[in-house]
Amino acid sequence: MQREVEAAIDQLFTPAPIEVEEDQGPTLDGTEQFEFGDEELAPLITAMRGELSYGRTDLVSAAIETLGAEDAARVLGEDLVRRALLLEALAHSSSITFGTR
Repeated sequence: MQREVEAAIDQLFTPAPIEVEEDQGPTLDGTEQFEFGDEELAPLITAMRGELSYGRTDLVSAAIETLGAEDAARVLGEDLVRRALLLEALAHSSSITFGTR
């Protein structure tokens, strides 16, 4: 599932090739901003929220690694990214225990 999320994120941020004749039309220099609607992101965000509800951060972590924390928060929502980062921090804390004893 993580590979599928990484592939979806890569696909979202990879511009489609534009066929133009030489010396005509737009050129892509890597500085363009692409906006995505809710319909493209909703299934991905739903999967990430479901994963977080079980204490897993794999999908959000993959998005943060791919996009960076700031862009991931912009695309996925600050709350989702903040909760994932908090969960990761708690998981590595020596004062917090997950699971049963």
